[in-house]
Amino acid sequence: MGQIIHALAIKSGGFYPTMLLLKRAFLDMYSKCWVIGSARKVFDEMPERNLVTWNAMIVGYVRNGMENYGLVDYIASENNIAEFFKVDSTMFVPLLTVCTELFLLKVGRQVHGFLIAFSSCHCNNYSLDDGDAIIGSALINMYSKCGSIGEARKVFDAWLPAQLVALWNSMISGYMYKWFS
Repeated sequence: MGQIIHALAIKSGGFYPTMLLLKRAFLDMYSKCWVIGSARKVFDEMPERNLVTWNAMIVGYVRNGMENYGLVDYIASENNIAEFFKVDSTMFVPLLTVCTELFLLKVGRQVHGFLIAFSSCHCNNYSLDDGDAIIGSALINMYSKCGSIGEARKVFDAWLPAQLVALWNSMISGYMYKWFS
């Protein structure tokens, strides 16, 4: 059904190549329907990409079990300086998910380092001290599932004394993962 709507939008002439929001919606639809090739085609045809479209493509790859392609796309986005400096904290969770799924501890450490550098940048309002449980949980999951429970614990301890349930759940899951693997 989505492909029919996409085709009708193109055929009716109401679909302009510059309509970033609509293209992003089709990209998201295709990736959620497991048609990642079509999602990639929509992405490639975008005349301009932003953080949202890069994230949508990376999340699409992760959702479809193609984490390595998501990592390649992130590296490609990093090479585009204009897009690179528009990165915000939402980019880190899908990247850490890729690292977790592919057991890329070294790459995950680099993403963590970039997150730390990003949070100390004066041009951003984001800081690790804000208690962002989603990023904290993603870091703890990545470290524990990549076999570095000590680093996971350091991340967890960095958020204390905040008693965030999500972080506790991630840390307990990390210990369980280590125990049963």
